Amino acid sequence: MKILYCENPIWTTCEPTDVSLLVDSSLSRNFHPLFLPPHSDEWRLTLGVAVRIVRLGKFISPRFAHRYYDAATLIARLRPADVVLPASATMTAFDSSAIVGEWMAVEDTTAQTLAIGGDTDLTIPFERDSIDRLIAYLSCYFMLKTGDIIVAGDCGFATSPRINTALRLTLNGAECLNFKIK
Repeated sequence: MKILYCENPIWTTCEPTDVSLLVDSSLSRNFHPLFLPPHSDEWRLTLGVAVRIVRLGKFISPRFAHRYYDAATLIARLRPADVVLPASATMTAFDSSAIVGEWMAVEDTTAQTLAIGGDTDLTIPFERDSIDRLIAYLSCYFMLKTGDIIVAGDCGFATSPRINTALRLTLNGAECLNFKIK
C-alpha cells in the first residue's frame, strides 16, 4: 500500500506540482492519540481529502478513473511548522504523522462539496472530474493498486496542535475524525 499526497489542492490547479510518497507506517488509525514528536518545537496540522483505490491500474484514462475509487475521507497530517516543501521524508513522512478518518462512500457526498464541521465549519469542493484527472495523472508514474490512498491536497484547514486537546471533525454530518493530541 502506498499513500500519494498531492501537496497543492487539485481543484485550484490543473496538474499537481508536488506529490509526496508517504510510507504506510506514517498512517495512524482514527480514535488513536496523535503524539507530537520531540524533533520539532512547532507543529502544523492540516487536513486533506483522500480517496481509496479499489482496482489495479496503470495509464488510466480520465473518463474511466471513477471506476478506480469508491470511498472518500479526511486525513489529518502533522508536519513541522517550519518545513519547506519539498522536504525530506524524515520531516514529513515519519511514523504516525497522518491519521486516516472513517471512509464514506463517494456517492454519499452531497452537492459536490464536503462540509467539514468542528470548531470551524469549512466547505470544500469535491470535484470528481478533478480527482479523475489526478488519478489519470498519477497512474502514468505509479501502478495504482487496491488499498492505495490518494490525497487530493490540503483543504485549507490548518491549526497549531496543542497537547491535551481533542479534535473532532465531521464530514457531511457524519463523524469522520476523532482523536486527542498528546
